[in-house]
Amino acid sequence: MLVLVVGCGSNTPVAPTAPTPRPPPISALTISTLPAALTVGQVVPLTASVTLPSGGQKQLADASWQSSNAGVATVSSTVS
Repeated sequence: MLVLVVGCGSNTPVAPTAPTPRPPPISALTISTLPAALTVGQVVPLTASVTLPSGGQKQLADASWQSSNAGVATVSSTVS
């Protein structure tokens, strides 16, 4: 028995997508309101800003915080 399967593709070309722009390089990252010491259970709001090669600074509205050791620190995007 011989089975022949034939497919037919669309002749409509697919438009290419634009590449995702790369973020600009940074010269420095500054985390503000970081206390010298923390107590257990203390909540500390942090903000981050970057220094660009031009010397300008930019506040990071979409910074992502994380901790690799939940036994040491937990990180949340909201204050509880």
